[in-house]
Amino acid sequence: MKTFDPTFDTLPTNTDMSRTFTWLSLNPATSLYEPLPKLDSLALNRSISSSSPTFALEHSSPAVPVSFTRYTADLANSLLRPNYWSLPPRPLVHANYFYLPSDNAAPPQPLLAEDCALLEDLREQVECSSPDVPLDAFDAPLRGTYGGRAYKAVVVEIAPPPSKKKPSPAAAATAALSTMSSLPAPLAAPSPPPKPTYALSMKPVGLNAIFSPLLPLRRGYGDCAVPGEREETLLHPTATALVFVVHGIGEHFFGKAENKFAPSLVEQVDAARVAVHKRQVADWTRRRAALEAKAVRDGQVSALPPPPGRIEVLPVVWSDVWHAGSETKRTLERITIETIPTIRTIANDIVNDVLMYQQKELRNKVLKFVSEAVTDTYVGYSSANPSFGGDYSIIGHSLGSVITWDLVSLMSPAGSPPARFQPEASTLAAPSLPKPPTLAFLLGSPIGLFLTLRGAQEELLGGVEGRFRLEGAKKVLNVYHPSDPVAYRLEPLLTKGQVPDAAFVPAADSSIMNDKNGVRLHLQGKKGLSDAAKEVTRAAAKMNKRFGSLSKGMFGAMSSLQKSLGVEDGAAPEPSAPVVEGAGAMPPAPPAEEELEARGFEVGSETAGHAARTDYQLQTGIIENELLSALTAHTGYFTNEDFIAQLVREVESQGGFGGGGGIAAEEAAGWVAAPGESRSTALEVD
Repeated sequence: MKTFDPTFDTLPTNTDMSRTFTWLSLNPATSLYEPLPKLDSLALNRSISSSSPTFALEHSSPAVPVSFTRYTADLANSLLRPNYWSLPPRPLVHANYFYLPSDNAAPPQPLLAEDCALLEDLREQVECSSPDVPLDAFDAPLRGTYGGRAYKAVVVEIAPPPSKKKPSPAAAATAALSTMSSLPAPLAAPSPPPKPTYALSMKPVGLNAIFSPLLPLRRGYGDCAVPGEREETLLHPTATALVFVVHGIGEHFFGKAENKFAPSLVEQVDAARVAVHKRQVADWTRRRAALEAKAVRDGQVSALPPPPGRIEVLPVVWSDVWHAGSETKRTLERITIETIPTIRTIANDIVNDVLMYQQKELRNKVLKFVSEAVTDTYVGYSSANPSFGGDYSIIGHSLGSVITWDLVSLMSPAGSPPARFQPEASTLAAPSLPKPPTLAFLLGSPIGLFLTLRGAQEELLGGVEGRFRLEGAKKVLNVYHPSDPVAYRLEPLLTKGQVPDAAFVPAADSSIMNDKNGVRLHLQGKKGLSDAAKEVTRAAAKMNKRFGSLSKGMFGAMSSLQKSLGVEDGAAPEPSAPVVEGAGAMPPAPPAEEELEARGFEVGSETAGHAARTDYQLQTGIIENELLSALTAHTGYFTNEDFIAQLVREVESQGGFGGGGGIAAEEAAGWVAAPGESRSTALEVD
């Protein structure tokens, strides 16, 4: 018996179909079945026995973990259940025959197991039949309905393509001589007609069937590459670090299957996971190539880094805390006016999330739910993957960043400075997180606004200024797009002095046009012009100040001379200091790097070896309209290549990747660039 074909190409005629199933789950957003990764289909096929003609399944293992334990395949109920977040399970099917929908953009869709068995029997009948039997004599009604219609399976002949190859001159001459010859052709038995090439198709039955096209059938799914599947299988099967994503407002609305406005959190996290793994594999491949080239140039055999440990990205869905059957939600629905229902639904399911979080009781429920979800997932993942012993980080997006800040700040020791800016800190219990997170990312965050409303600015203006650390996390990064209307800066709340511009998130792509900090050329020029304008302003103010001092000195000398000559005081008015047009008070020079360190812009509890910055700005394109960018900036973080590269770089730099490569292992081997040097340059030979 053949094993399952891992390439999933269209199956040859003689393929044993007993274990060649492709497994698929229903995507609620599109109402289409999509294939599981190949490794998952292999695992599920190994867990069943199906040698009977009807393909009846004998489940030796009714629950099979798939997708690196993110899901469990419930074979007894044909469901795919998420393990680490609360969402309804998806229908799960297996098939080896598929039909191609009339919509060419739709993927192949599976047939019922009974219809797959029927088609296999029909194919065997055609193969074993006499060539004299016409193909239209074979058909069979299908038991299932597809697209709401009934079909029957038919066999159609495929005309061979006309040959475009011209006969050779020798063949043409031989044919001409045989035609001209008067000798009778030798007697020979007539050869049987060749069996025509055929294909299976689905033909609609019922009314208007004659006007409906046939739907082609495929034996075997074909190429079913799932996005990110290759990269994830190259990495270590057990994650080295977990990253939890806490969503912002509107997830109850965006998470609905009928929503077409924006992707749900799970969809965004899936896209981010794929991007993270692709970045990890790309960085690892580049490092290996550079080390191999260096070994060749040195004539030495060098140990190459193994694949890095996998970064697992998981969602934390908290929107049902007050949207799913709470008394507040029921009351809100009773008082909502029935007109303009779409706009009022957006207001109730999206905008009101911010107002709900301001209520002490509901806020405490959210913080409790998120902390317990993170803890349960961390413990559950550790139980399902005994070799996991890594750290975890939290990404908070939009309102989720405020939730992340509050959770992390509640883990700070009593009396630490951040406690001043917690929401009614005395009423909140410490969260039950498994341990402090390694990193806390705030994406498109309004935390600066929330802290200001909680009195942060008044505290600083009143003379209270300290390190302002969040002891609950090693490092906190406030990442924003400059056109994001929801985002605010955080560093201006950390000091009364002048605050420099936010640091740029380094570009993901390496280019000679980028500077040592990964800033692209067009932004370098823009920053240079801005700095030049500031220098001109400071020079003008400085000149104005010097002229003012000189004029005051001249006036003092004249006053002394008048007194010595007996001229009365006030006879000559004091000249006003000359003013340089357009120049005001001289702005202070930007703080030096050592001043940044002294002011403590870092927020995390451990900042050794890191730049003392918290605010990071994503780099814009060469041509980018601020107003148009504002429409997508707030929802584009999880697919932004620069942020994904920063996330991978920060997580891997925290250590724990020694067993699977990564930056920590390279630091031990001396593979990582020195400060100010690109990583690709560090691998080159002097």
